[in-house]
This record gives sequence, C-alpha cells and structure tokens, in this order.
Amino acid sequence: APTVAWRFDALATLLSVLALVAIARNHAVLLGVALGAGVMTKLYPLAMLPALFVGRIRNRRLRPALVLGIATVATVAVVAAPFLIGAGNGALSFLEYATARSVQMESLPGALAMLANVLGGPESRIYHGFGTWQVDSPLLAILGPAWTVLTILLIGLLAIAIWHRYRVDSASVGGLRPTSEVVHLVAALMVVLVSSRILSPQYLFWVAPFVA
Repeated sequence: APTVAWRFDALATLLSVLALVAIARNHAVLLGVALGAGVMTKLYPLAMLPALFVGRIRNRRLRPALVLGIATVATVAVVAAPFLIGAGNGALSFLEYATARSVQMESLPGALAMLANVLGGPESRIYHGFGTWQVDSPLLAILGPAWTVLTILLIGLLAIAIWHRYRVDSASVGGLRPTSEVVHLVAALMVVLVSSRILSPQYLFWVAPFVA
C-alpha cells in the first residue's frame, strides 16, 4: 500500500501546512482551528502546542496565545462531540488499539532490542501483528519504564529551551522569532518520533512542512 496517500498522516500534514499559513498571517484563530483539527486527525500535533503558544506571546501580551488555546480546545470539542454522542466510549477505541500494540521494529526501542540480540544480549523475536512487524524481547520490559522517564525528560528540556529562546528573542523582537518557532516545532515532532514505540515510515512525513 502507498506509504502516505491512503493514510491519515497526509491530512494531518496538510493541516500542519495550514497552521504555517496561519503563523505567517499572524492569525491565532485559524492556527487554533488547524491545530485542533490536526489533533483530531492524528494526536501528534498536540506536541506542537507549547511552541505555538509561546510563539503567540508578543511584548508580554498573552491575548493571542489565549485565543490560540481557546480555538484549539473549541475545535477539538466540535469535532469530537458527534462521535462521542453517537458512539460513546467506542469513539475512544483507537486509544485501546494503540495501547494493545507492541513495539514496532522501526522504532528506536525496537531497534535497540534487535541490536542487543545481534550483540549477544537477550533474544528478540520479530512477528507480524496489527498490520506491522513488531518486536518481542525481554529487554523491552526494562526499556519500557526507562523510555517513559526519557520521554518526560526530553519534553521538560524542550519546554525549558523554548522558554529560554523566548526570553532571548524578546529582547530584540518582542517575542519568539519565526525561525526559532519552527526549530522548536521540529524538535517537538522529533521528540514524539524518538520516544514512540510505534514508528511507521509515513510518520517521517510529519516534519516535511517544517523542513521544506
């Protein structure tokens, strides 16, 4: 099957492009709508919210940032409401599906488990499930908690970096520079990609609008 054309990732990426247009036009409402719709398509755009929020603060004015937050939450609520009303808890079944999946071989934890096997460590087994190739290894039971700590650490470091860059840029332009914002958006997406135990090839398409 095509890597991108038949998957929701293409729509989420298109909404990311719309978000970039909103940033260029300094339109907080449109940015919030694009981000909220993106979150309801694929959850990963949620990782971009901190950088986008800080990017809307200008000369210590919080109003554009608050408008962004409200527009994002409102869009999520409007899109989610019909599904929650019609299907109830079944509308959240995709979360159960994602939780039930094992570690995908393309992910960093999967790669480490297979590398350990090659180097004489715990034996890993590759099997097909949920439409992908997955890895089973005793090492993953150890990597799981460590990976959670690493993810929290990376998110915390990214938040500190965003705030530091905001303070530096504010001294000259009154807020976060567009280039700084894009860099931190890409960094947020890379944290998601590195920390995820599910990494399909089409996920790399997420960063395309920001590095083009």
